[in-house]
Amino acid sequence: MRIKIFSVFLILFFIILFWYGSYHAKTGTSASPHIYIPGEYYEFSPVIEGEEVRHDFVVLNKGTSELDLREVKPDCGCTTVSYSRQIPPGGEGKIAIKLDTGSYGGQHVTKTIFVRTNDKNQPDFELVISGKVEPVADINPTEANLTGNVGEKIKQTVTIVPRSDNRFRILEVKAEKGDNIRFDLAEMDQPNGIKYRLTIYNMKQEKGWYIDNIYLKTSSKKSPVLKVRVLGYIRHGL
Repeated sequence: MRIKIFSVFLILFFIILFWYGSYHAKTGTSASPHIYIPGEYYEFSPVIEGEEVRHDFVVLNKGTSELDLREVKPDCGCTTVSYSRQIPPGGEGKIAIKLDTGSYGGQHVTKTIFVRTNDKNQPDFELVISGKVEPVADINPTEANLTGNVGEKIKQTVTIVPRSDNRFRILEVKAEKGDNIRFDLAEMDQPNGIKYRLTIYNMKQEKGWYIDNIYLKTSSKKSPVLKVRVLGYIRHGL
């Protein structure tokens, strides 16, 4: 009788032990990473076109296993990244961003960085860097438009005034193609600095259109090269 009772208790013990293990295997907390970023958005102070903006996004692993940053991809080639590949439990890493502001003068720039991780609760998320980029010079107009009829004299004048916080001189002017245009540059002294006048002439003598770029090499380290885009559209005469 005692043996039977002991056997019953032994069986019940193993049943309870099996149930307890199965329950915790299903409901217990297994080791896993948990990503936390204190600030996913960074607004930088205004910079002059051509300056490089840098920022480090701090990445924390508040989980109990290693956090893997599997992919960090910016939305354009003007932004480069370097980052910690693995972050241990309780550890800290970073995603370092560098933004090239060249060609963004006069714009409020917003760039997105896409991040993929092994955190099942947050496998994908985005980081954002944004701010105002001041032009290196007042260029008016920013794009030259040469439109007219065959046989007409077509020209466009572009004024270039360096900013007071970015004084420079134009050292050289060169067209990317130069097949359909010619140009001359005049320098004018003003009480508050130098002003340049770039005159662009159409040389195309038949109907058609073209696109070119004029590059202005400057003495500025922040903006060593300026670009003026040229659009030409020549129509048949009346």
